[in-house]
Amino acid sequence: DYSSGGLWTCPFAAGKAGLPLKLFDPRSPQGLIGGHAFVSPDEDCLLTAWMDGPGHRGGWDIYISFRDDQGNWSPSINLGDAVNTPADEDFPLLSPSGRDLYFFRHQQSEGGGESGDIFRIDAGFLHALKEKSLSQAK
Repeated sequence: DYSSGGLWTCPFAAGKAGLPLKLFDPRSPQGLIGGHAFVSPDEDCLLTAWMDGPGHRGGWDIYISFRDDQGNWSPSINLGDAVNTPADEDFPLLSPSGRDLYFFRHQQSEGGGESGDIFRIDAGFLHALKEKSLSQAK
């Protein structure tokens, strides 16, 4: 999967990538929106960075969507205060074990300077979001 004017996938069959298919329209508030997508190693969840999405904290925020039993993605959910702030959070990814969430935070200081840091937090809170997301999608 990749992002460029939305989220896209290139399905694989017989060891070859197929034509790109648009997964979500970036102008639709009902669907997944954003960029810098990351699909978990088990292909169970999709993390994206999204500007001005539902429940945003300011700037770019990180959202998550989960794959249901039929292979459809649930509506995206803001990761909330555990991750998002008025600064820009972006470039999310999960460790191969799924226990750690990594992301980048970029912010401007009052004096006009800029700084950025990479964060690692326990990803355990994502399980509660999965239950919430999949129950809302039904």
